[in-house]
Amino acid sequence: MISTLRKTALLVLAASVLAAAAPDPVGMVRAKDTELRALLKQQKKAATPERREKIKTLINSVFDFQELGRRALPSQTWKSATPEQQNAFVTEFRRMVENSSVKQLDSYESDSSSYQPAKINGDKCEVTVKMWTQGTMSVVVSKMKQENGQWRAWDFVIDDLSTMRNYRDQFASWQSAMYDDDNLYLLSRWIDTTPLNNPGICGSDMGFAGDCLQVRIIIDSDGFAD
Repeated sequence: MISTLRKTALLVLAASVLAAAAPDPVGMVRAKDTELRALLKQQKKAATPERREKIKTLINSVFDFQELGRRALPSQTWKSATPEQQNAFVTEFRRMVENSSVKQLDSYESDSSSYQPAKINGDKCEVTVKMWTQGTMSVVVSKMKQENGQWRAWDFVIDDLSTMRNYRDQFASWQSAMYDDDNLYLLSRWIDTTPLNNPGICGSDMGFAGDCLQVRIIIDSDGFAD
């Protein structure tokens, strides 16, 4: 009898260790969703700054900001940055995401949700949730990565629209050039979320501030080091 109880206890302990080492991503998403719904209902009945801050913390607790920030930039831009520059960008990027996450709290509300089994591939997984709001269905795919035994999201795809790609579009610029015998023609396109309202940070070129595009053309390489 004692031997059977001991074996049972060991099996339960082993199962607990395995569960802690590989947490259920669907369970994590469901738990966050349930907690968020409860907070949103309370906030709607009696809004308080403290509860709003709690909602902000909960929403952003699922993000892997390092991974999201890395993917939001063009790969060459991220690789060419120093570790200090990467950390500075992630810090500012996190601040921007956290502040924007509570601007439209109604977008997080839903009447019911259906959770699909997770697609797990090593330390990466996808969790698909079908959400209904007033009879309209939305499909949200959470793309996550496991870090230190916890699942963290680096992208949310909402009805085929990627949050990560949306941020990448904000930070990217598209350049085109052509020329003829007399002229050089340049075309630059980028998204400016605060037109004519940027303080400007240009390193040593402190003469440039606000919204501007600086173009430098080297027409003679003599005297320039490789």
